[in-house]
Parts: sequence; C-alpha cells; structure tokens
Amino acid sequence: MTHISQPLAEPVRQPALWEDTVDLVIAPSSVFARRATQGALTSFVFAFGLFALLVLIGHGSLVPFLEAQTRMFLGTLPTTMSDADRVLASEALQLRQETYPVALVFRGALFILGTAVLVLVGLRVNGRQARLSQSVTIASLAFFPHVLAFVALWLQVTFTDVSAIEGRLHEFALGPARFLPVDAPKALVVLCRNAELADVWRTALIALGMRTAGLPVKRAIGTAMAIWMLTVGLDYLS
Repeated sequence: MTHISQPLAEPVRQPALWEDTVDLVIAPSSVFARRATQGALTSFVFAFGLFALLVLIGHGSLVPFLEAQTRMFLGTLPTTMSDADRVLASEALQLRQETYPVALVFRGALFILGTAVLVLVGLRVNGRQARLSQSVTIASLAFFPHVLAFVALWLQVTFTDVSAIEGRLHEFALGPARFLPVDAPKALVVLCRNAELADVWRTALIALGMRTAGLPVKRAIGTAMAIWMLTVGLDYLS
C-alpha cells in the first residue's frame, strides 16, 4: 500500500520587532495580540532602548531649544527676586540643561513602568487576573508615539531658527499647546501639553491593549481615559 506523504506546513514567521512600529499604525490590534504571548522584557527593552538611543544621538541638536527655554523661564521670574536667588535659579537651569539627556532617558523608563502599574491596577479593578508582564507589554507598546514625538521635536528644532520664536516655544508642540500664548495659565498649559498627538495615540493604544486583555470596549476606553486624567493631574503637581 502506497502512502502519500503530506507536505510539511511551513513555520509561521513572527514579525520582527521593528515591524511592530509599522503595525502599531496600520494594524495595532495584531501587535498586542502576538506580543501578549511573548516576553514583556523584549517589548520594554526595544521601546526604551530605541528612545534612549535617539535621545543620546539627538540631544546635541536640542541645545538651542534648551537655552531658549532657560532664557524664557528666567524672564518670568519676579522682579522682586534677589540677585542671589536669580543666580541660584540660573545655576539650577544650567544643571538641568547639562543633565537633560540622562534625565529624559530616566523619565522615559519611569513613564513606561508607571503606566504599566496603572494599566495593571486598571485591569484588576475591572476583574481581570492580569499579570505585571502583560501590563508592561501594553505600556511599552503604547510608548512608541512618544518616541516618534521626540523625533518630531528633534526635526523641528534642527530645521527651525529657535531665536526667531524666542518666548513662543509652544510652537514646537504637536497639539493645542502650539496655539497657547506665553502667559497662559499653568492648568491650561498642562492640559494642552497632555493632549498632543502622541498622548491621544498613547491613550488609544492603552485602550486597545486593555481590550486585547479581555476588557469590554467601553471599560477599556474608560480606564484608558482615567489613566490619562491621572497623568495630567500628576503633571500639574510636578
């Protein structure tokens, strides 16, 4: 008796990590679905590593922007402030400028991990037995819009004469903050600063990630919005 051998099925190729950055734009749900079964460390290292690399490469181009920020802040200090206090403020701003790359990278890591904790709490409050690794994956993938936002700032500063818009640095924002006057109230500045394209996209990705984790659509959206509002509140208090 002759046996007809069946052709072996070809192994399914897993998309590379760099392909996730493209799929997060055109098919984000597929990224969350396939990364849900893989190690969270891979997603975190890729998202954070890419951000850190871009910051270390591009921070030199941001020096004019940081110097303009320093001058703008010093110009808002009260006229009654003593010379000694002005010197201290100027030295603190100079230190901030010098440590900007390290501080920004450190903030990026904290931002991802802080978001992961909030996602984990949100999932468990809604009755899902989520793991920290699952929430780290969601937070890492949702951080990619901020990586692109840094690239956008880098390009704007590189091809713009910063001195020409001295005192109007909100014009580099990719959202409603772009249209704010210099003397806008802090609450309005913080609100608009957290309503940029990257923040809207990040919130949508968090909602999509929580939906992939099993939350109903309305709860996923509501929880993602709650995380955004908490982020705005923390930004205002910082």
